[in-house]
Amino acid sequence: MIYLITISELDAVIYDDTKSYFHTVLGFASGFLTKKYMYEAIALTIIFLAYELWEFENIPEKRGDFIEFAIGVVAGLIVVNL
Repeated sequence: MIYLITISELDAVIYDDTKSYFHTVLGFASGFLTKKYMYEAIALTIIFLAYELWEFENIPEKRGDFIEFAIGVVAGLIVVNL
């Protein structure tokens, strides 16, 4: 499933390949670990950011990767705080 989000000239392509689901799972793990293992959660976030800066993609796909990660973080935070 490929979604194209357009918000006032902000184009982002989300869930365009199988790695997209990994971004969400990694974000979920980062959000879920924040309560008990804060430093590990920060390390996961830094690893993701470094990987995204290193990876060569066009800008809409890169924005989509950050949105996918953020979706996972929010889901992890919701689960851990229930």
